[in-house]
Amino acid sequence: MIVLKEMNGPQRGRTTKSPLVEFKLGRDPSADLMFDKQAFPTVSRIHATIRFDGRWYRIDDADSKHGTWVNNQRLGGLTYLKQGDVIQLGGGTGPKVKVHFKYDRKANKATSDDSNSGGSKEGLFGIPWIWIGIFGSMAVVSIIFFVVLLAMINN
Repeated sequence: MIVLKEMNGPQRGRTTKSPLVEFKLGRDPSADLMFDKQAFPTVSRIHATIRFDGRWYRIDDADSKHGTWVNNQRLGGLTYLKQGDVIQLGGGTGPKVKVHFKYDRKANKATSDDSNSGGSKEGLFGIPWIWIGIFGSMAVVSIIFFVVLLAMINN
């Protein structure tokens, strides 16, 4: 779940939580986090979209007229979000929201147990065990090949 805390403007301090896979920010009433046009005139109707790709949240500014910034850097395309990032819509006087993530360990465990029959369980450093097995096996075969090759050369 993503949690956005407004850092400026008339709703400063307001927190919006969303379990949605796609979360829209803008001044349109259909936006999941809506900003007032009078307070923030540089915010587009649908200014930016945050999407969850199954593992990470990423933001796209949807070609907004006045741009989107993450940690004071203008977006040039899809950008992955990290805990504590600050998103600003529409430049200098636009709204700023701070990004937090909240994880439900029970829900994640149930989801990972249900979806891992194909061998995609989290492994070492977030690499699925299946990939560790494949590349580990390739490394062992390569070592054996080079040992045999060196033995043949030395004889």
